[in-house]
Amino acid sequence: MRTTIAATLCFPVLPGLLGDPALACTSFCMDTPDGPIFGTNLDLFIPGDGLVFVNRRGIAKQGYGTGTTGKTATWVSRYGSVTFNLAGRELAWSGMNEAGLVVSSMELMAGEYPEPDERPPVGNATWVQYVLDTCDSVEDVIRVDSLVRIEDQAPPNHYFVSDADGNCVAIEWLEGRFAYRAGDDLPIKAMSNMRCDRALAAHERGCPLGGEPGFQARPARRIRFLLRGAGFDARHQRAARGGCGRGLHALRSRR
Repeated sequence: MRTTIAATLCFPVLPGLLGDPALACTSFCMDTPDGPIFGTNLDLFIPGDGLVFVNRRGIAKQGYGTGTTGKTATWVSRYGSVTFNLAGRELAWSGMNEAGLVVSSMELMAGEYPEPDERPPVGNATWVQYVLDTCDSVEDVIRVDSLVRIEDQAPPNHYFVSDADGNCVAIEWLEGRFAYRAGDDLPIKAMSNMRCDRALAAHERGCPLGGEPGFQARPARRIRFLLRGAGFDARHQRAARGGCGRGLHALRSRR
């Protein structure tokens, strides 16, 4: 049985949710005549309902752990946001803030978060909310790593972020080190559960089929999606009218 959850925010950027049994998440930013369209799907191997939260600006917040200096993360939300959560408030999987910044999470088993240091820690879902609360550009998101550190017992995530202008950044922690790709270093504005460098290398090889060791279910379909570059084309134009419809069509075609 295929379970599909669709949620749409028809702002200049679209977060869409589509679940299927592929056990592979995908996120993309598509450049269209209507402006940038952001799409993402969450594939869980266990059934579960999601939560949608409206988060207000001007709320004082605090992390739950301390860095090596004994300090916890504290901040005040600068932007309101709408988030898709799996557990509860402040534990965002994906979302969009009022500045048009969108964040999506994807599991990355090859990832490794940094060791404790002077930066106060936040969990991987709290990191998403922190970014939505405080950032309005990809440059802001990149600077977040100098302010807080992810510490979480859950499997590592990596993140795909787009701002209102369609500028994107892919963020990962590999062997405990912060890594990101943006601008010319991110020629394909799409991510899955594969390390970004390996996915781009597969693209450069013109890989039409298969994947790499550890690549999760349906590698051929995921590679083909990345090869398309999440680009706007005539097929999406014919399939659906309007930016939101094109984004949802692109998500469905990824399966």
